[in-house]
Amino acid sequence: MRDGGKRVEVLVSNAALDDIDNVSTDECSYFHRFKEHRRHFEYIASEKYDKGYVELDGTVRIKGIDLPLICSD
Repeated sequence: MRDGGKRVEVLVSNAALDDIDNVSTDECSYFHRFKEHRRHFEYIASEKYDKGYVELDGTVRIKGIDLPLICSD
């Protein structure tokens, strides 16, 4: 993700990848899930970043608890 010219690292937890789909990990890899739902994760990351919810190192971390942000606003 970018904030102007600044690169912002975004980390998506395995729990978030598990919770975003009701598909077993045997049927679908984490990478595939990330690619399939990338737009949602980018939205969540942007919302968290804009609200100042970043780690001390500037990273935006997306956890399973953040998934309701897809439906809010």
